[in-house]
Amino acid sequence: MVDSEGIQYPDCLGPLTSRGYNLIKNALGCPIFGDLTGNLIGSDPLLGPLQNNGGPTQTHLPRPAVVSCSSVSLRCVITQAASPVIDAGNPAPVGSGGAACPATDQRGFLRPTDGNGDGVARCDIGAVETVAVSTSLGTFRLTPEVATVAVGERLTYRFSWTVPEGTGWRSLDSLELLLRDDEGTALWLRFHEVTGEPGTFGLVDPSDGTFKHVFAPGDPNRLETNAATVYLAQSTVEGPPGRTVTLTIDLSLKPRARRDAASRCWCWLSTTREPSRVPGSPALSPWRPAEVTSLNFVGCSTRRSAGLGR
Repeated sequence: MVDSEGIQYPDCLGPLTSRGYNLIKNALGCPIFGDLTGNLIGSDPLLGPLQNNGGPTQTHLPRPAVVSCSSVSLRCVITQAASPVIDAGNPAPVGSGGAACPATDQRGFLRPTDGNGDGVARCDIGAVETVAVSTSLGTFRLTPEVATVAVGERLTYRFSWTVPEGTGWRSLDSLELLLRDDEGTALWLRFHEVTGEPGTFGLVDPSDGTFKHVFAPGDPNRLETNAATVYLAQSTVEGPPGRTVTLTIDLSLKPRARRDAASRCWCWLSTTREPSRVPGSPALSPWRPAEVTSLNFVGCSTRRSAGLGR
């Protein structure tokens, strides 16, 4: 506890009997007995201000994590840590009695929710249950799964992205395909959604993340980098209706993209969403890597695994 003059005091006084899964930032002078399972002692709860967060009383809402991502470095960093109370409560079924969490929080909101986005709903420590976060902007598929091409040979990729139930694919702002090897970026292609129109294809400059050379699918122009060419006349967009958008991307690679007879290409896929259309969901998805495969020239196959972030 901190008084109006900024002086800190212990958060408790005298012996405490624990039933597990408590957070006490300053426990000086408070011997703790009983079940110590899941207790967090000395941790800052990282709570928001006392305010109206719904329900009949004001509450302190556990603070969510904030992630800052760079389209230039292709990496994400956590700029604000999440509250340690999120999804750290008793894992027993809510409302089952004993030391289990009650079925609702102080505001009357149902427990548990998946507050940290790990796919497991577990109640939070404390009086307030955080709102479940949306951790997915959908699922992707890139075909062909394996490809071998020669210099200048045309290759057609089909890149499909399906948004979660309850949302339309036009909640997405862009879809991106990145081809790179150990020497650098061969192609960074972005499809940008335009309401009421087919959308546009364009190139992203890997040096600064700027979007340029923008044309509609079917346009006679080509998008060219030092290592690749995208043929827009044969590139298309399918969707909506439905939850899936599919890009057909016709491309070829130039001689300077070839390193040796068994060069490697990395495929990365990403999407961003329109912030105002999917409240509570992440602003973008991490780059999702496809499997690295040694082929005669370039090969990319889709497989979810850990890798670079966006």
